[in-house]
Amino acid sequence: MADLITRADPDPSRTTLELHGEFDVGAADDLRRTLIEAIMRNRPRHLTVDLGGVTFMDSTCIGTLIAACQTAGDVDVGFTITAANPFLTRVLATSGLHELLTEQR
Repeated sequence: MADLITRADPDPSRTTLELHGEFDVGAADDLRRTLIEAIMRNRPRHLTVDLGGVTFMDSTCIGTLIAACQTAGDVDVGFTITAANPFLTRVLATSGLHELLTEQR
């Protein structure tokens, strides 16, 4: 089961999206919708996706993060992920995506 929590940071130009649980193909649509809404509706200067509560993420949801990163870049919204567990960090590094998703943009 996946849970998505969006919160505004003390700095109003930043938004953090906290993910909790397992993110598989069944959660991809909700994740995509939440990410796009956080980017397009709120238009923060920076969106951080906190993966600290994620226990599993499949390739569909990783692809969703990549698409959101590209969308954010298209509208000048910074995008980073933080707090990935060791397994997810390894998956991101193996796929060559870790630096893309964790660098401050």
